[in-house]
Amino acid sequence: MADAEPTLTRAANPRLRWLKSLSGTRERRREGVAVAEGLKVLRELVPLADRVVRLFWSEACARHPDGMALVAAFRERGVPTNRVAPALLERLADTRQPQGAIAVVRSAPVSLDAVLGGTRDLLVLEGVQDPGNVGTLVRTAEAAGAAGVVLAGACADPTGPKCVRAAAGSLFRVPYVVWPEAPEGLAERIRSAGHARGRSAARRAGGLGAGGGGDRRIGGLPAAGLVPGRPPHGPGSGLPQRGRGRVGAALRPPAAGLGAPGAQQASMQRNTDSSRPRPQ
Repeated sequence: MADAEPTLTRAANPRLRWLKSLSGTRERRREGVAVAEGLKVLRELVPLADRVVRLFWSEACARHPDGMALVAAFRERGVPTNRVAPALLERLADTRQPQGAIAVVRSAPVSLDAVLGGTRDLLVLEGVQDPGNVGTLVRTAEAAGAAGVVLAGACADPTGPKCVRAAAGSLFRVPYVVWPEAPEGLAERIRSAGHARGRSAARRAGGLGAGGGGDRRIGGLPAAGLVPGRPPHGPGSGLPQRGRGRVGAALRPPAAGLGAPGAQQASMQRNTDSSRPRPQ
């Protein structure tokens, strides 16, 4: 399909220099945006086109059956687009095969209060540093109907291309919190909001919440633990000890209208186990 949009061919073009600058976490956070690559994520973004700042595409996108239809869909919704020389766009992409499409999308963390006020569960991650795992767990949180995701400690940046790709659009629908302060403070905030402590989806002898340690896994992801909830009943309650990365669900009590804790926990386990990272 022929398209009359001029092709950007120089890396020095201001818009391409801006796109390149967004490869850094600091610049993405400063501008409050995420970078989405590939047609799968773009399809998820069409209903959220009002959040897409700009779409960059190349002939590689046009070669896909619905590539130009997607470009047209964003244009119809008022999204600015730029056609870029294929080799140049590939150099600007994070992935080896970006499918000729990169979108810059508004995405910023919300406050903790914004996800604590409702009646739904939370997914809390601590120190999960692999961006693909973070993205997969954000997708899991959406599937489980969670109110949001809390990223505590040294978690991977959720706005990077790998995380966005693994989340498959969920990052732009599920509120997320970046918690840079001490984990103990987060535990207290979640407890005071009425969330019950939820066990991880992993099955293991012993309990981390009772002071146990060791490796726990959720659906093939790194170590999982307990998330803060009601007043602790022994050492190790609250957020799990620092380690290779921990995951758990903070559950609302049945009185909040979410059903029995066991059913909530099973729901989170089923969704997590079915959301193992896939090669991108």
